[in-house]
Amino acid sequence: MELFKKLFEKYIVFYYSCFDRIVINGYIRILQNEQSVVYFFKNISKYKCITKYILEKRTKEYQKWVDAFIRNNKIPSKWAEKDESKEDVVRSYLENAKRKNRTGVYFIFKGMEQGNTFRSVVPKYKTKDDNFRFIRLKKSRFTHFYFYIFDPILGNMAMRVATFFPFNTTYFLNGHSFIEQQLIKKDISFKKEDNAFVSISDKSALQAIADSLSPEIIRKRLEYWTFSLGPKFSKKERQQMNLNRTYYIGQIEYCLNFIFKRNFIIRNLFQKACQQGLVSFLSDKISYVFGTKITRRLKGKLSSHLESYNHAHHVFKLCLKKAFIKQYEKLSTFLRNEVTSNNIREFGINKNLDNLPLVKDKFTSMPSLPILVRQKI
Repeated sequence: MELFKKLFEKYIVFYYSCFDRIVINGYIRILQNEQSVVYFFKNISKYKCITKYILEKRTKEYQKWVDAFIRNNKIPSKWAEKDESKEDVVRSYLENAKRKNRTGVYFIFKGMEQGNTFRSVVPKYKTKDDNFRFIRLKKSRFTHFYFYIFDPILGNMAMRVATFFPFNTTYFLNGHSFIEQQLIKKDISFKKEDNAFVSISDKSALQAIADSLSPEIIRKRLEYWTFSLGPKFSKKERQQMNLNRTYYIGQIEYCLNFIFKRNFIIRNLFQKACQQGLVSFLSDKISYVFGTKITRRLKGKLSSHLESYNHAHHVFKLCLKKAFIKQYEKLSTFLRNEVTSNNIREFGINKNLDNLPLVKDKFTSMPSLPILVRQKI
């Protein structure tokens, strides 16, 4: 990496690394199994018989609350359509919120999606207790709410809430949005195009802010929005049972960005890298980059290939299991290397949000792809 910077120093304006897309799953851990759900409804909520109507009651109450929230706050909302890009739909509403510096929910999507929930099953044979029911965990299709939020700290984010018990949540964040909000607060001028900073008045501040994103900052904001917008539990229920959520990393991206002075050099470098990479990156070198030993028991992808996307001319990609490294040039301005993992356990890291610094250390220590100086391009 250092050699790459030295070789192309006169062409590079600046560079920075940061988390990009982060997907976090939130669970009330104690309500993820049948026994705990039975305890909650019988011992805490005091229901003698856990029928399907009892399970549906909280769903209807929450859906009614969201409908009232939409109506009272005049928030635009709609049902998601098949193959519709949610980001394209909400883009104008986000720009309007930014322009007016108005934080909070700016759009709500409703959609039918798969999720885990519980069902009440009447025993096939009569039992001594007429109120006895089997509670079974199942995956089914039901309503989910997508809250699109402009947060004062994390910037643009989205929160998906399952409307059926146990109300699992998913959060969609972006490190560039967090950096943007902090730069504005510090009154540092910058230019951001398509999820990348292409100019900045204080380069050192940019990297310092990127490095400051921590599990504590993220958790605090997730807790705030989950408490404000998520399904409600009474004070009594919270006192008698631990209903706090635990947050786990579902998907995470970490990127290294080089902003170039001239566009001709970046295009030529990237094309050369693709040519060399497709020939040179066989299984042994892919395993070296990911720091993983290749065995016959390997499950998942193992490949190096070139893909075409709308947001870039081409993307050079190395895949191993559920992780991949990709390199592409964008807007004829910057070169990006990006490590993505859909299961950080493949890197020996627990999914708990507290391990975010370990993810950063692991990803930054991996051999990067910028034109791969090792190939002597």
